[in-house]
This record gives sequence, structure tokens and C-alpha cells, in this order.
Amino acid sequence: MRRVTWSEFCGVATRCCLIISGALWLAAFGQSPDPVGASDLWGHVLRRGSGEGIRRATVILVRSDVKGEFLSTTTDNDGGFRFNQLPPGAYRLTVSHPSYLAQEYAAPGSGKSGSLIRIPADPPNAPLTIALMPQATLAGRVTDEDGEPAAGAEATALRIGYRRGQRELVDSGRATTGSNGEFRIGALAPGRYLVKAGLHRHFRHQSADKSNAPPELGYAATFYPNSVDTIGAVPIRLSAGADVTGIEIRLQVAPVVHVKGRVVTTDGVPVASAVVVVGDENGTSVTMTADNVTRSRADGSFDMATTSGSYYVMVMPSGQPDNMSANVPVTVGDRDVEVTVRMGGTATITGSITLENGEKKSTFAGITVQLRPVDGFLSGYPTVPVTPEGEFRIPQIAPGRFQVAVYGLPETTYVRSARLDGDDVSSTPINLQAGFANRRLEIAISDAGATVQGRVTDLDSHPVPDALVALIPDSGRSDHYKTAKANSDGSFAIRGICPGAYTALALPATDDEFPYSPEIVKRLSSSVNSIKLVANELRILDLTALPRDQE
Repeated sequence: MRRVTWSEFCGVATRCCLIISGALWLAAFGQSPDPVGASDLWGHVLRRGSGEGIRRATVILVRSDVKGEFLSTTTDNDGGFRFNQLPPGAYRLTVSHPSYLAQEYAAPGSGKSGSLIRIPADPPNAPLTIALMPQATLAGRVTDEDGEPAAGAEATALRIGYRRGQRELVDSGRATTGSNGEFRIGALAPGRYLVKAGLHRHFRHQSADKSNAPPELGYAATFYPNSVDTIGAVPIRLSAGADVTGIEIRLQVAPVVHVKGRVVTTDGVPVASAVVVVGDENGTSVTMTADNVTRSRADGSFDMATTSGSYYVMVMPSGQPDNMSANVPVTVGDRDVEVTVRMGGTATITGSITLENGEKKSTFAGITVQLRPVDGFLSGYPTVPVTPEGEFRIPQIAPGRFQVAVYGLPETTYVRSARLDGDDVSSTPINLQAGFANRRLEIAISDAGATVQGRVTDLDSHPVPDALVALIPDSGRSDHYKTAKANSDGSFAIRGICPGAYTALALPATDDEFPYSPEIVKRLSSSVNSIKLVANELRILDLTALPRDQE
């Protein structure tokens, strides 16, 4: 008998595992020689703008109605793909490629990605088209105060946008500089960016006067080209596939100050070994490094070195879930600051969702509710499901300010009001103080939403594909902002709109949710449409896309 070598054994074992796992996978996915109701799904992956096929793109098809089941394939030389004999069900399709931004399939007329694909379909499925956006890149160099390369500095690309009327900076990519101080940040979407660099290093300049110790200095977070705040930062615009180089950032030196404090319970008992993180005002500097993370001592005290600026001190008790965290805003000048972070006992919010007439419907069982933090950089609480009876429960909520978010509403439905123990919190954050008691949240919805549909054209009356359309409510309620992307022929439809007065406008294709602030909208009042909608109304509205240079 011949002795089998280890490599031969591994090879046979691997082939057997592949055969067995493949058979199990096919069985789990429901494949059979001729599954009842089976259907093929096919289409093309194209480069957005040129329309040329993209080869070797990865196409992943996930069963949304059966957990853990998916298929994948690769596009051919023309960008084509095909899935044969798919069993009946609901699917989501995602496409990725190293040179492009990943994209979920968006059904024509939906105006948004993530559309469900149903098998079998009525009418039968037509070929799908998914257009990928080429990714953009930012590259440059970070130097110290003497113009020498700053090795080990962290460069961050912050995308500028407006979400429901509020300006925000979104951390979109990071890179660490090499020994030559150079960095490159890829996989960026088109848009406007601020580039920030930081180097966690403290030092003291030497002084001939030994009796007078020199101050401790450090590098402040510096925005391109050399500003320590966003006011002096210069935005960089990226187009699809752009490779912008030559971004030179010279780090600014600033005195080091200390954020000191204590972590205690609501009863004043020290909390030991809690993780303490200092992050900037909009949460873009939260990197778990030894320079901005520490643990509280046995007496609950902590001490963090930083430079002047606006920050949030976030505290996470050791071994506790994220929703046990708390954060406190601090403004640091030229002197040390002290702060006390109180870890309040958690409480529960229970509530219900009712229709405008007070009824509850089991057809709304797919709705979920979430509390989203307003301040700092805490993540939101997980969404909780609404029962068929319209009830929900959000447990273990720590103190903080939150906004109520409702997801999964039918497309003609909107949130009419939200009340916490009778107080209206529809447009204002919920403020939960340390030690708060259990509360009751009542959410009223209406299925009498209005619909606006039409077509976006340019100044020459040509359709504007992928144009971004927005309805901005005069009421200012952030949850009543509505956006949609136009189809390839410029058509769009927005449903589930709360009756009221709105400003309607559109602009050429962009990946921003909506890049206009309320101030800019007011300035462009002569170029936008003012509309007033009533319940169940269908309004036909054709829009002319605003030139991008009016941003």
C-alpha cells in the first residue's frame, strides 16, 4: 500500500469539502433540476457616463427572504452576467469592482438603490442594468512645521454634504503617511471634500532658560492647506474617477492642554476601568490610538492630552454594550479643562404606532423604530421591530439627546407626529437626563401621503439622468425632507409626502443626499419651485436642474 503524503491528503480533502459544500449549498438555496416557478435573471454592468461594459465585476445575489443564502458570478468581457433557474423568492443584487464604487441594484422609477427583485416576476424580468461610478482618489503630502515629511500622520477625507438641511462632514477614507510623508486615499465618491491631517506627537522646544520650563507642544489637527478649523479649510471637488494629487498640508503647532475628569455613576460612585475616548466635534477623529484613548483609574479619574478645539468625551464602561456609553461636549482653549461624566442607569422606552384615526393595523408589522444620537459620535441604538399590534420596546437606553427615526413605512405613509409622555418630539430631540425613568413614546402615522412626479430637464430641455430631486419642507422638520434620483429619462416620483408647503428643486447627478443648505436654497429662491400639497394629492411637477456652479 502506497503511503499518502500530507499534500495529497490535503488536496483530496479540499476537493471533497468543495463537492460536499457545493451540494449542500445548492440544496439550501433550493436549486433542483426544474424548480417550480424558477426563472433566469440576467443583465449588464456598465460604466456610468460612457455606458461601456465592465468586465470581471463581481455580482452578488442575496436572498432577502431566506437568511444566509446567496449566489455570485463575474461579468464577461461585455459586462454581462446571468443567473439561471432561480427559485421563487425576493432578492437583492450588489455589484463591485476594484476600480469602481460598489452599487446596489435600483429598479427603474424607484429613485434609490437596494430595490427588491422578485422571482417569478409579473411581468417577467427584463435584463437588468447596473451602472458603476468610477472611484476617485486624493493624494498628497503632510509635513511638519519645518517643512520636513511627517511620517505616521493620519490623513482623512471628509465629504461635505447636507443631510435633511444640516451640514455634515462624513469620514470617507483614511491613510497613514509613509516615511516620505505621502498619502493616498482611494474609493471616494464624487463630491466636495475637506482633507485633514493629524500627528499624535507631543514635544517641548528647548530653551536656554532652564529655570523656565518650555511649554508642552503638539500638532493640532490641520485642514488643507494649513488651517486648524473648518472655516479656513479649502474644499476639494472630486469628479467621478478623478485622481487629484499635490495636496500639501503643513501641520500647525499648538500648546498641549489636558482634558481631565472623573467617571462616576448618577450616585457619585467612581467607575473604574471605563474606556475614555476624546473625539472631535463631528466625530471624525475617533481612532482608537494610545493618544486619544485611556481608561479611568480606580477613583474614576482620567487625563488626556490634546490641543485646543471642540470635542466630545465618550465613556464606555468596561465589558458593557455600546448603548451603555455616554458622552459630554467640551471646548478646550489654552488651559486644562475638567469634566465629570455621569454614567446613568439605563431605562426603557415603550410605545406604539397608530394610524391618524387612532387605529392599529397588522399590515404595518414591518415597521421598525430607532433612537439616533444627536450629539457626539455614539452609534444609534439598533432598530426594534413593531409588533402586528403596533407596539414596540427600546430597552437599556443611556442618557443623551436622540431623534426618533421610523423605517419600513409603506410608500404612501408618513410620520405625522411623535409624542414622549405627551410632549411633542416630532421636530425636536428627545433629551434623556441621567437617572431618567421609563417613558412612553406614541407615534402617529398617516397613509394619506401626497405624491409628486415629473421629469427633470436641463436648460435646453434635455432629460437629466440620475438627477437628484429634493422636497424641502417649510416646516423645517427633518423627517419630512424627501429626495429621489431621476431615472435615465429624467423621470422621478416621490411618495408618502406629508401635506404642507415645500421648496422643490433638482440638480445634476450627485451622490450627496442633498448638497444645499437652507441658506443656499433661500438665495436660489428665484430658481426653485414653491408648492403646497394636500392629503392624497398627485402633483405633476417638471423641474429644471440647477447648474452645479450655483452650489
